[in-house]
Amino acid sequence: MRAAFSTGWQAHAIFDWQFDARQDNPKVASLRVLAVARARDWLKWSVVAATGDGRDADSATKAIAASFGDLVPLSEGKDAALAAIDKLRADLLIDKLLTEIPGIVDSWHPQLAHTLAPVAPICHDWDWLEQQIVAARKRGEKNPCICVGAGGEISIGSLPSMPWIPEVEDVTDKVLLFSNSSGSEMILVVSWEDLRTGKAPGLS
Repeated sequence: MRAAFSTGWQAHAIFDWQFDARQDNPKVASLRVLAVARARDWLKWSVVAATGDGRDADSATKAIAASFGDLVPLSEGKDAALAAIDKLRADLLIDKLLTEIPGIVDSWHPQLAHTLAPVAPICHDWDWLEQQIVAARKRGEKNPCICVGAGGEISIGSLPSMPWIPEVEDVTDKVLLFSNSSGSEMILVVSWEDLRTGKAPGLS
């Protein structure tokens, strides 16, 4: 669980073009290496679960087969499947890291991945929230943000100054959104209009 949280926090930038639009950021490149390594490791542990005699072996087998098919040949035994994981393309692993691989792990490690219902855009005082963000910026806070919690709660927060945090110049137009509404942390720049209409991630 700790490794999953750490990977989500460290590697979220590889899923958002805002951090590496030209695909030439060396810091994001190093995060891709980390993400691929974690993906392979979690898949290998899933193979161990699928080929073992535990109660979740069948669930793990079905989850791996549904996502990777013959690319991970469980029918040929554990060693063959583990060797195949080492040969999987990095881009394929990254594509599946955000949702499918956590789902596979969840088949034998309950409660790692979960999906929650979207947050309703109604009953939130976006005008007041915008005022609080503007006030925070005036107080000198560089990265005030809207936080969407895993349970759907909306709050005001402040993100640390890190190289991968996108900059927002005019907080009356756009704002940082830190969302944990689907169990995976995301940091995005969204417009107040999208927040008000429920089009922002986690609100639609």
